Amino acid sequence: MQVRRQLKEEPVNPVREMTEAFTFTSRTVLTIVGKRPEKANLQNLASDLGVSTNVSFIGEVDDDTLASLRHSSAAVVLPSYSEVFDVAILEAFAANGSVVATSTVGAMSVVTDRVSGRIAPFGDSEAVADAIADLFSNYEAAVEMAEVGHQLAVSKYSIEAVTESLERLYQSEAPPRIKRPENTVTVSAIGGVLA
Repeated sequence: MQVRRQLKEEPVNPVREMTEAFTFTSRTVLTIVGKRPEKANLQNLASDLGVSTNVSFIGEVDDDTLASLRHSSAAVVLPSYSEVFDVAILEAFAANGSVVATSTVGAMSVVTDRVSGRIAPFGDSEAVADAIADLFSNYEAAVEMAEVGHQLAVSKYSIEAVTESLERLYQSEAPPRIKRPENTVTVSAIGGVLA
């Protein structure tokens, strides 16, 4: 399953790259979730590659359906070109899913390659396909990575963990405020009007 938003400014479509590079077997299905500006082109590509029966475009879905898809997927693939922080990875971790992501700042802040998931260089569709194949060929390692990812999601990003972290932050001693030099004038802009 693949979950991502496509950015208009992306130089290359990572969904297209993954569709081209993925090695399909009769039991493998690539499910692409969400609105795709390029859906017709991707369907034609899948047909040209002879894998149209192995690629499913299910469009936009509600949160419950997306959660169900995450739970039923052998892997969640996130071939992004830019993510600051990837909530979809945490959602996959929370669902005990195996994750393959590209080397964006966001993915690398939560996924450790071969520990909690697989990281492939962005723009390298063959590396993404190899990472997926690695998960499928080494079930025990994939399960172990999913368990590590799940523990990370629970211990660091659950509601309880985030609440506890924020409480510690708010209760910590605040640094002293910097005092203004004596000969300054304070000017504030409120609603575009100088006060």
